[in-house]
Amino acid sequence: MATILVKRDYKLTDPELAMFASNLASALTRDLSDFAFYGLTAEKIAQLTALCDEFEMFPTDASLVGDVMMTTEARDALRVQLAESVRSMALRVEQKWGVNSGRYKRLDMRPTAGLTDENLLYVARSVHTKVSEYLADLSSMGLTQAMLDDLQKLFYNFEKAKNAQADANAMREDKTVERIELGNKLYALVADYCELGKNLFEKTNPAKYNQYVIYSPGAGPLKPPTGLKYLTEHNTAVWDAVENATSYELEYSPDEKNWSKAYIGADTMVHYFPPQSGTAFFRCRARNANGYGDFSEVVKVEIVMPS
Repeated sequence: MATILVKRDYKLTDPELAMFASNLASALTRDLSDFAFYGLTAEKIAQLTALCDEFEMFPTDASLVGDVMMTTEARDALRVQLAESVRSMALRVEQKWGVNSGRYKRLDMRPTAGLTDENLLYVARSVHTKVSEYLADLSSMGLTQAMLDDLQKLFYNFEKAKNAQADANAMREDKTVERIELGNKLYALVADYCELGKNLFEKTNPAKYNQYVIYSPGAGPLKPPTGLKYLTEHNTAVWDAVENATSYELEYSPDEKNWSKAYIGADTMVHYFPPQSGTAFFRCRARNANGYGDFSEVVKVEIVMPS
């Protein structure tokens, strides 16, 4: 994902915020008579509950990552088929006239493994156009119109799959922004009610006071995660769990300067597909209700798109 510009105003994880807000609504209902002096009503508590429910039911990043993974897998499968079909067409031209022939050079053929999706589409279209002109000459090499039609369908379907994967990534980014904005709205309301609750019960009821405390005193700073690895064969990042951590944040960068969120959640093994081939950098950090720890050491890997 690209860098998300909107910032979270809260240190809780999203599930923690939703649970705290739900518990807060129950506490406010119980203490409604105490809060009446500040204008709290049952209708306002209902509004808090509705906002909490909306936030809790909002699509999680994990579900959106699932969409990205599925569209990426579909794109990659078609990419493999398309590259193989292109190579098969070019091989017939090579065997018929040789790699130094004008007919072969017109294909503008290139090694498919390192090509971007856009460049692979360009090569596929070029090969299809030129080889179609050679159909009569290449029929002795087993080339048929049906094969050319199949190649055309492949690059059409590959382009659709590529766009669907890009759309899924864009949707994930959009929903991340929406989720943070909704969480900030909920947190602002929660924080206001908690301040009132602490003022009400600080000197009269310690048990109730504690129910309006959002952040508990911590047990010390979180250590940076260790053992971070990115397994290119599985498109998976893994790291060791950190004591007292409730969630983690994994970041990706193509240049070790511009970082973007790759994952936020409680897992220590995450499937993530970098948006491009080439050098990739990863780092992660732990978090809990008291905030973030330091980042791990940066891991550098080389990403090769499927051929």
